Amino acid sequence: MKRFSSIFFILTLCLLWGCHSSKMVVTKPNRQDMDALKSLILEKPPVRELSSKVDFWFSGKEGISTSMKGSIKLKMDSCMILSLQPFVGIEIARCLIRPDSIIIVSRLHQIYAVEALKNLPYATDGLYKILEKLLTNRMFIPGKEEPREKDLNTFVWQKQKEGMKLSLEKRNYTLFYLLDAHQQYNQMSLNSDDLSSALTVNYTDFQETKSITFPRLVEINAKTKTTDKKPSTLKLKLTYLKPAFNSAADFSFPIPPKYKKVTVNELIKRFDDML
Repeated sequence: MKRFSSIFFILTLCLLWGCHSSKMVVTKPNRQDMDALKSLILEKPPVRELSSKVDFWFSGKEGISTSMKGSIKLKMDSCMILSLQPFVGIEIARCLIRPDSIIIVSRLHQIYAVEALKNLPYATDGLYKILEKLLTNRMFIPGKEEPREKDLNTFVWQKQKEGMKLSLEKRNYTLFYLLDAHQQYNQMSLNSDDLSSALTVNYTDFQETKSITFPRLVEINAKTKTTDKKPSTLKLKLTYLKPAFNSAADFSFPIPPKYKKVTVNELIKRFDDML
């Protein structure tokens, strides 16, 4: 669990929890509701490329947190690059995430590590696609990298005071989405049936740029039970600063020849010793 928590910090990966109850009425979605759902799950997203400076805030233990500046560059279905820069112009770590692998570079220690995505938790659920969608305010169905229209009919629609709640119950998880009165997707909750893990994502501070409505604040919370049944809570906040959409960005990822290749565990331990 410690290994996963550290990867979550360096790569800003996570799993989430949440879901409050309120009085709800099951309803049948109208055509406008279904069109909104199709645009969020089936259609190509308006954000095909994203480049932004970011304020990161992370907490892996109650009462202990850290924050630093950085950046995110993302090209849908291709790759994303995350950079951590605690001081202006000084990068301590960067990460390239591709559909099949992750490369983490520590400029601070002059080392790097490579990990296949298939070796990480939730790889079989489409980990790369899920991360893309979490970062760009898109809905998804776990295990369905390319969902079809018939998959949308499995959602249960429930009216709420705040808007509409969509729920999906499967054999090993329960998924909830919240849409506000304007059909803007602003919250997700994913709970495992055995209560071993749970996840919530909240999107706020929506702003419109070039006809693209995008949340400037993404808050991710994950709860998991470790082998000793003690809960572990991970929290991450990303504040996008002046994001640019669908503009040419540099996705090169050079690694200096003098950098030493190490295992992911060894690289993470270097950062753990600093926290």
